[in-house]
Amino acid sequence: MCSSIDNLEESHSSINLKIESIFKLLQKKLDKGGSVYQDFSTLVKVRNDLVHVKGELLEQEHPLELNPIKGYPKYINNFCQLGIITIPKILDRDSGVLEVLDNKNFAEWCIKSAYRMHLLILDQLPNTPYTLQFKHGVSFRGKIIENLMNKRNK
Repeated sequence: MCSSIDNLEESHSSINLKIESIFKLLQKKLDKGGSVYQDFSTLVKVRNDLVHVKGELLEQEHPLELNPIKGYPKYINNFCQLGIITIPKILDRDSGVLEVLDNKNFAEWCIKSAYRMHLLILDQLPNTPYTLQFKHGVSFRGKIIENLMNKRNK
């Protein structure tokens, strides 16, 4: 299994392909339609968009009439519907994707999405002394993350 993952790493395969390969090697089913995988895929998309900036073209017809800003990636509207972010009403210098995502709720969503995927992968591993120790360490760190986020939400 490790050599297969190493080959994917050397060939610079996507993180999603690596995750799919882990499940395939373990002969487990990965629910690509489930919220854990979908959220993680969105997280990867956001990361790639921010790291490999191609520029953005946002536009707004008749801003004084508060028409919606057009040109955001689909995930921006999804985050807005989930209450994670707020889209500005008027197009200005604080309306860019980076500025819209720069808030505590989005940061917490990112942490939760990555953590949930991590747990999903760990749950597929066989229970050997090594993996049990690893799972325990991740579980302990996860509880710290959850406690921190719960304190902030109060």
